Amino acid sequence: MTDSAQPLDIPVFVVVPPRVLLLDVAGPIEVLRKANLEQNRVRFTVTYIGPSSTVGSSIALAVTGVAPLPERLPDGALVVIAGSADAPMENGLEHSERECADEAAIVEWLRRAIRPGIRLASICSGALLAAEAGMLDDCDCTTHHGCMEDLIRLAPTARVRENRLYVEDGERLTSAGITAGIDLML
Repeated sequence: MTDSAQPLDIPVFVVVPPRVLLLDVAGPIEVLRKANLEQNRVRFTVTYIGPSSTVGSSIALAVTGVAPLPERLPDGALVVIAGSADAPMENGLEHSERECADEAAIVEWLRRAIRPGIRLASICSGALLAAEAGMLDDCDCTTHHGCMEDLIRLAPTARVRENRLYVEDGERLTSAGITAGIDLML
């Protein structure tokens, strides 16, 4: 490819779930930002999406400006599902009705939106939403060690791999906890 050739543009949609772990977003997306700065052949255009425009995080910091879940994804898109905390700082173990509804909306959206030609990457417990949507059926996958039993329960036909930083199986990419998402994107 010459310098005058058009770069390959990869649209990246980051799903921001309730109680989002900010490191699950910041680490992997920093890899893409740095890639955009270091080279011109591939460009990553990132959009943060979810069922709510404002989402509470694991550390009680609100994430705002989240775009709605799109009706259709462009061909060649990469969808990244960030993980979420079981017990955020602000409200302990209780999940609000809105958080439960938002998680259900993400699962339903994944079922509708993910099709061949769309890559799906989960960071940490984001794999649980992908599994609930049936996106990891018959795939090799992994997640944070604390979520393994839930992943096996939610995706009984998946081949869940323990002690892995990340696993790639075709258009399905999964990673273990937090910083393993950085390794996945490298």
